[in-house]
Amino acid sequence: MESLIFHASSISPLFLYIVAFVSLLFEANTLLFSIAFLTDHGVFELQYIFPVVFFASIAGSLLWYYIGHLSLIYPNIFSRIMHAVSKPVEEHLQKYALQTLFLTKFIYGLNCATI
Repeated sequence: MESLIFHASSISPLFLYIVAFVSLLFEANTLLFSIAFLTDHGVFELQYIFPVVFFASIAGSLLWYYIGHLSLIYPNIFSRIMHAVSKPVEEHLQKYALQTLFLTKFIYGLNCATI
């Protein structure tokens, strides 16, 4: 099986563990399957990736908890950030709703075809 991730595995094992840790902070449950697959194929070693996954899951939960806590303390900052991020997306969806729908179905279909 040829893939970019297998070519990247020859770069630096430490770099891959760092990428796995940081990625798990943001998308923990989504990446667990991929990390298990890569561990099964020898990219990660089980005795090293298990503590990385364990501590990244705990650290990610704490990180998002404190971000939520800060959003209660400073609601104006978070509402301005969310408005700045969501406004262009909302305008795009209102202008190009049909094209966006077709694009999402194309991406989903392409993803299913490659799996």
